[in-house]
Amino acid sequence: MDAILDVIDAALKRKGLTDAAASKLAVGHPSLLKNLRMPREGEKRYNLPSLMRLAEVLDLEFYFGPKRPTEVTPGIVTNHGPDDDAPSGFLTIPWAEIRPGSAPVAFARAWLDSHDLVPDHLLAALPDVVELEGPTVQDTLALLDTRHALRKGHGIWCLRSSGKIKVANVTFAGSVTVVHTAHSGDEPQVIDGPPGGSLSILGKVVWLGQSIPFKGNVR
Repeated sequence: MDAILDVIDAALKRKGLTDAAASKLAVGHPSLLKNLRMPREGEKRYNLPSLMRLAEVLDLEFYFGPKRPTEVTPGIVTNHGPDDDAPSGFLTIPWAEIRPGSAPVAFARAWLDSHDLVPDHLLAALPDVVELEGPTVQDTLALLDTRHALRKGHGIWCLRSSGKIKVANVTFAGSVTVVHTAHSGDEPQVIDGPPGGSLSILGKVVWLGQSIPFKGNVR
């Protein structure tokens, strides 16, 4: 249990959540992590469904470690017109907003199938703000899965907020939606009830890359 708690503590710090806040998002009451930390000889302090929900909130896989990166090899295409076809075995992706043509990348059908991604639900977006830890890459391109059923637990999502497209960590817990910031010291945005007004959910981010073509001087 000590090893599991070490991973949990690192995730709490990364997400800027307290024990009580993470517990409430996971199971609806603030005592889950308190019970996990309490030494009780011979008595189980947790159940598997609770730990699974906690892992979702903390963006951990259930093996209790940082999420393992998925190898993604999209194909880059030079045909951006709406009437052009992608190379054989690849699919282009339409934009989430009104833009000419399709996104300047194509994804292998086999890769989409292996990740249970349905082309009819996929859109692409160029976010104005990337609210994630680490260096922000200019001209980031996001592949989005727009299925409403995915709005549960914790993950990286793309949303429109105050007229700007943003990529951020988002937690869905019942009727509550929490939009986290990249810096743990900043206050997250909490929406109680369906998102609306100045905030709308575009889709779950299933791939992030840099947009093409290259916007710089080639020497």
